[in-house]
Amino acid sequence: MTLINRIQMIEQNTFAPLNRVYSSVPTGTCEGCTACCSESVNISFLEFSNVVQNGLLKLEPHDRAALTKRVLSYYLTEWIKPQKCPFLDDQKRCMIYEVRPLPCRLFGTATRAAYENNYRHIQVQNLKVAKWLAQNEKIMLSTAVRNKKIDFCEAFIPTETLDEDSIQGLYDQLINLDGQLFFKGIIDDSFMNENLVNLTLAYLIADHPNIITMEQLYALKCEIAKR
Repeated sequence: MTLINRIQMIEQNTFAPLNRVYSSVPTGTCEGCTACCSESVNISFLEFSNVVQNGLLKLEPHDRAALTKRVLSYYLTEWIKPQKCPFLDDQKRCMIYEVRPLPCRLFGTATRAAYENNYRHIQVQNLKVAKWLAQNEKIMLSTAVRNKKIDFCEAFIPTETLDEDSIQGLYDQLINLDGQLFFKGIIDDSFMNENLVNLTLAYLIADHPNIITMEQLYALKCEIAKR
């Protein structure tokens, strides 16, 4: 079953519980500085299906073409330099704001303690990735990439702050929703721990399997990182 087929199997009413999760995230005032829009966030498959059906498919052809170029560039060079999220357009506006995934919605709502503790977990994972790439692909990540950190947001003023348990509870709900897709046979476990850029790129090239594959793009990404 192709990625496109899997997404097409998800009906619009399936997004209702996802939107209920989103509605429980505190709102707040944002200055629109885009400092938080500096990575490819993790995303559940139900969230990604929502991004496709209610975001990507509604873009004008020229916007989708521009997005494809930015996503490809981000993917191929993310091991070389830190960069902004490719879903920001030329005016630094999010192209999928209404259907943005949970990590984007949560930014600025965590207590400082919860935020810094989460960063420590991310730092450990980054070091593990760096070690794996060095051992298996002979790729040495730059210090800027390996130690990348998005600073705690002082500008966003939330209506309330969330501690670690509250944030984890929201992610647990997403896991449960993806679990329902798993038991329906729509996805397997390989789709339950992905990131936005990788899935978007896989989706965008799915209509052109004879031009290039994700495996070929990964090989190119490794080659670029070794230069």
